Amino acid sequence: MSTRPVHRSRLSEPALARVQAVSGLAFASFLVLHLLTALAAVFGQRAYDGALTLGRVYYQALPIELTVVLLSLVVHIAASVTRARRRRRGRGSAERRRPHAGLRLHRVSAYFLLIFIFGHITATRAPAIFADVPIEFAFVHYSLANLPAYFVPYYTLLFAAGAYHGLRGIWVALGVLGLPRPQAPRALTRDHATRAAAALALVGLLVVSALAGVWYAVDTTNFPIYDALAARVFGG
Repeated sequence: MSTRPVHRSRLSEPALARVQAVSGLAFASFLVLHLLTALAAVFGQRAYDGALTLGRVYYQALPIELTVVLLSLVVHIAASVTRARRRRRGRGSAERRRPHAGLRLHRVSAYFLLIFIFGHITATRAPAIFADVPIEFAFVHYSLANLPAYFVPYYTLLFAAGAYHGLRGIWVALGVLGLPRPQAPRALTRDHATRAAAALALVGLLVVSALAGVWYAVDTTNFPIYDALAARVFGG
């Protein structure tokens, strides 16, 4: 009787890359709207809340939120982690070669997002679903006003990482699927990647400064609601 181990079948690397690409593009349909909403903060509280309301018509429709947003995110992470593990186990010269700056930043931004994304989703969706708390410009402003030392760098890096990973990811995914892709995002791939990431971080800081109320007065009518939520969650 043969004692050889039975190997479970698994997706080939090209098939897994396509799964990663398709799921990434699906999630990008939410991410792009989310980033545009953040950018709207530069034009004031009303512009931000208006963009938020408009975007939610799409990505908070229950079938879209469960599949295009949440399911695609989980699938994309699973495919990405699987490919990363295979890459680390590889022993060929291609795997040992140092990746270019664009790819390194793409992976670093992925690790950053992986650490924070589920906490971010919970913090922004759970209060609305379970406590009917309005999640809007003032909600983000509240966190910045009360704990700026944490939330200023957090939101800045979250915007920069999301924008860099999303923009470059769309460009890569289109190539993996053999679809036409624009030439402009090549700035995110090699020699100019570091400058592109720095520019996105500066844009993120501009957005965060707007959300912090540096440029415009903020309506804080809902602050007592946020105080009550903070007291329930953290005590006090």
